[in-house]
Amino acid sequence: MSARASKAHAQIYRYISEQDPAAALRVGRRIVEATAALGRHLTGRPGRYRRSYEKSLPDIHYILVYRLERRSGEDIVLIVDIVHSRRDWPPGQLPPT
Repeated sequence: MSARASKAHAQIYRYISEQDPAAALRVGRRIVEATAALGRHLTGRPGRYRRSYEKSLPDIHYILVYRLERRSGEDIVLIVDIVHSRRDWPPGQLPPT
């Protein structure tokens, strides 16, 4: 997970936990589970951000923006950002943080 995605994950957790700590745990776990699942089986659609893909998580209303990268001879999935599905952002860019 990129630094940007890690920051988004922490912000999402903090925001939701102010109203409902149990819901914050569920959302946080779902993001972690979806991230791990991408490492086993890639799903999603071509993304709006350059060279990215998007995995929609409609049950929690978030989108994982990810890239496939090659590091040390291995293909990896890098989560670039986590964005609320109601957010709009221009093609080729990530939404402002």
